[in-house]
Amino acid sequence: METHPAGSHCYHGPSRPRFHPNPERLALPKRISLVMLDDSPPALYGVVSRLRAQPGLDVVAVSGRPAQALRRTHEVKPRLALLHIPRDRGRLALVSAFHRAAPEALLVLMGLAPVHRDLASLIRARISGFVMADAEFGTLLTTLYLVAAGMKVLPPELIGSLFRQLHAGGGRRVA
Repeated sequence: METHPAGSHCYHGPSRPRFHPNPERLALPKRISLVMLDDSPPALYGVVSRLRAQPGLDVVAVSGRPAQALRRTHEVKPRLALLHIPRDRGRLALVSAFHRAAPEALLVLMGLAPVHRDLASLIRARISGFVMADAEFGTLLTTLYLVAAGMKVLPPELIGSLFRQLHAGGGRRVA
């Protein structure tokens, strides 16, 4: 076990390291407000019920429709926006719309595949955290807490994809 700067622990097991944030050592607000957009109702409500059970997380709006989620984001100005946006739905334009609706909100994009063609563009669009499609709930929760504390989160599965994009783009600056 290693201790990381945020007072968290990384457990090295047979699969991959697991990072567990220590909320007392992270600079977290007492309440973390969250808006969630996901167009898959069964997945949406399963995740929402688990998030609502977490101390310190306040799920203030949930929607399967982008326009409704944007309106609620503008009204409540959450700390975090958790977004599941399929690629064919204009992902970058929707991310920009969320930033306009609540400029201070930190965006977390979930449901990603290991090879992601627009990853560098999403990082340039100021996505603060990424969650893989097959991520466990604990990974999602850890990502939310770390992003709320001001950290950027990129899963190890996406690092190769990012480097390929940077190499193909001539090393253009990402953020």
